[in-house]
Amino acid sequence: MLLENEGAPHFTFKDRFGDSGIRFEETSADPSFADYDNDGFLDIYFTATYKGRKSFLYKGNGDGTFTDVTWLAGVRVDDGWGNAFADYDNDGDLDLVVGGGEGVKLFRNDGNENHWLHVRVVGKESNRSGIGARVIIMPNEILRTQIREVQGGKGSGSQHSLPVEFGLGGYNGPVDVVVRFPSGKIVRVNMVTPNRMIVVDELPAN
Repeated sequence: MLLENEGAPHFTFKDRFGDSGIRFEETSADPSFADYDNDGFLDIYFTATYKGRKSFLYKGNGDGTFTDVTWLAGVRVDDGWGNAFADYDNDGDLDLVVGGGEGVKLFRNDGNENHWLHVRVVGKESNRSGIGARVIIMPNEILRTQIREVQGGKGSGSQHSLPVEFGLGGYNGPVDVVVRFPSGKIVRVNMVTPNRMIVVDELPAN
C-alpha cells in the first residue's frame, strides 16, 4: 500500500498504490524515500529478501507516480535486506548502501547538474544528534515546501545519514530553512545559498 495523507480537515489516508507505477513484489522490504537525483521529488528504493528476489529503485515523477529505473541506475541487488542513503563522498548527491545475502554493496552516485542543500542539526535541549527534528524548506514563487525528518533508524536495522538532504532541481537561488526541534524550539535560517551543507544549532531557551 502507498498511503497518501489527504490533509485537513480529517487527515485521512487513501491508498494510491494501484496507479503509482510501483510493481507488487511479495518480498519487498525496508523501503527508503530519498531524492537520489536532486530534482526535488522523492524517489523510493525497495530491497527484496530471499535468493532470486530483486531490489527496485523507482524515480518519483512529481505527480504521485513512479518509474522503475533500477537497471538504468545500476542498483539491482539480489536477496537484499536493509538499505540506507548517505552522501558518503560529500559531493552533494545521495549514495546507497545495501546489505543482504550477497553481502554489503556500496553504490556511488555520479550525480548530475541539479542543485541541492544538506542540513545537519545539532541539539542542545533536545538530543545532540537532532533525531526527531523536522527540517523544512519554505516555499517561494519557484520552490514547493519540502520536509525531512532526522531519523534514528529504520527497517532491518539500517539508518540513513543524520544530515537531511534536499534536491532543488534547476533552482540555484537562496532558500529559507526552518528547523523544529523535539523540544519545541524553532530555529529559522533565511537566505541560504545552495550546493553546500549548513549546520543549524538548537539555541538554549532564554
